[in-house]
Amino acid sequence: MDNNVSLSRVHVTSENALIFRIFHENDTGIYRCLGKNETQEKGLHNYRIELTVKSNNSDVKGDLAAYEHFKKTNLDPLNKKFAESDIDEFVGIREAGISLEVVTEWGVWGPCKECVKMRGVKKKRGHCRLKCYYNESTTGDSEILQMFKNNPTIPCKSRFLQELFPSVSNATGHLSEFVLTEKCKPCKKEKNKKRRKFKYKKRYLLAQGGHLTLSCPNTTILSDIIWMRDSKVLPRGKGRSVRKKDSTPRIYVDHYNTIYLKDVSDPEQGKYTCTVDDKRILQVTVVVVPKRGLLFEAFVTHLRILGFIFLLTTALYCAGVIKACKHRDQFKIKTYEQLKEERQIFSKA
Repeated sequence: MDNNVSLSRVHVTSENALIFRIFHENDTGIYRCLGKNETQEKGLHNYRIELTVKSNNSDVKGDLAAYEHFKKTNLDPLNKKFAESDIDEFVGIREAGISLEVVTEWGVWGPCKECVKMRGVKKKRGHCRLKCYYNESTTGDSEILQMFKNNPTIPCKSRFLQELFPSVSNATGHLSEFVLTEKCKPCKKEKNKKRRKFKYKKRYLLAQGGHLTLSCPNTTILSDIIWMRDSKVLPRGKGRSVRKKDSTPRIYVDHYNTIYLKDVSDPEQGKYTCTVDDKRILQVTVVVVPKRGLLFEAFVTHLRILGFIFLLTTALYCAGVIKACKHRDQFKIKTYEQLKEERQIFSKA
């Protein structure tokens, strides 16, 4: 970890939150949260972080009755297979004194924010876990027994499980996770809801070949930030080209959600928007013009400013002359003798 948060891939915030900006395979393991001087019990706050296999399975949603049906048709047959199958891998696990069961580990309820038929809906996710049971009296030094004793609960799509027990991983990897839904407080349907406006709006005029760097305001390291260009999401950590005959990335969003435009031309112009935690924060309009056109426009702008200054100065001068002519009788004309006398007085002083 680096002392500079912007350069650190893994760091701890001032609120004692552990942040992984980019998760690597070497980051898997058990993380313990200890108090000052490490005086707290080591088993009080333990977190095991596993690397999982990417899956294209979509979540299954429904109420408690739907979950019971999901469990009966998906989890129970697999648990029976673990207990009775004659596959060598399953038999070896049972002979080591281990019983496997696929269970659902529920998360916390989300907020009551969705509105379906004038009723709010809250959700909580059921994570698929492979739970291991063994008899305390079971003895032996087999690798299988020691592995499951050290890992009593394993994610169904764990990369670690796939490497050690591919047959078990193939059986559990296809399972979808269940999202439990429940009705909550009534909700009111909003009428004529106006679309939220962006908090900030900016406009940039760039010459061809120019560069621009944009950052989204009002963000923290925990904010969910999304950059879009003309309503299309710009993925974080990847470059993008919008030119047909040039694949060189001209638009890039780094892992710290800063967007870079380089060597811009007409295809890169458009509206770039930034949302933070689903709030519309920034809208930037980028217009790209030829360098000659930009210089000519600047020249015309300067001419207009100089013309305004000249007209203002001329008007003020003419107004002074006219005022002086109107009040010319108030001016006293002194003779040479009077001027000479005043000069002698000033010279004596």
